[in-house]
Amino acid sequence: MMKQLVDILVILSFQIIVFFVNIWPTSLLKPILARNLKKPSNSFIASFLMRRLFELSNTEVEKLAVEKCDIQESDKVLEIGFGPGVGLEHAVSCLLRNVLESKDGKLYGADYSQAMVEVATERMKTYIEDGLVELHFASAANLPFESKKFDKIFHTNVFYFWEDQIKVCSELLRVLKNGGLMLSALDLKKVAASASMGLLDQHTSDVKNYMLSLQAAGFENVRMAKYEKDHITFGCIYAYKSKV
Repeated sequence: MMKQLVDILVILSFQIIVFFVNIWPTSLLKPILARNLKKPSNSFIASFLMRRLFELSNTEVEKLAVEKCDIQESDKVLEIGFGPGVGLEHAVSCLLRNVLESKDGKLYGADYSQAMVEVATERMKTYIEDGLVELHFASAANLPFESKKFDKIFHTNVFYFWEDQIKVCSELLRVLKNGGLMLSALDLKKVAASASMGLLDQHTSDVKNYMLSLQAAGFENVRMAKYEKDHITFGCIYAYKSKV
């Protein structure tokens, strides 16, 4: 009961902030909100609000991303911008479900918000101790991994925060194995609405521009598929690294 009440208060607080951003475009609330959507701060209130907001609003898109990745028992998988760890939780359960005798598979994460790294580390504590999960405080443009390490990479609702998308896409390509999959999932209407409010950059939030950046970086067979769930339209961008 208490958790439900807290969730209602979080959603209400966010709606109030969005309301004032809409009626008062020059408000200081807009840059603060945009900054915390991109990189949640370490302050208790901001960290708590963004964590619960991400948990409430990103669960379905994270589930979709994990499902479409089709994680196998031997896969090395990386999530970029894992936030509070919702996607990590679904991915590791998928990895464990597919594990038979082999335990070669492992899940990695990189996020450049220290606040979210701390939240996700606590959330995934047992799996980290068991060696199934490894989390890093790192920028997507400078990943702390060797080349050709991962079978699959996924991220949700983050590509529009990358100022130099080609640079980040090149880095994702570098750490992906030949023939590997990179998948990006997003709530199309929510992204469009955030961009129209000025919370996201119009250019970097454009899906077509991101797909062009993936192609420019060297990804092949870049395409987007749309999926409907509970009257919400999700987009999944698929991109592959050459097998040779």
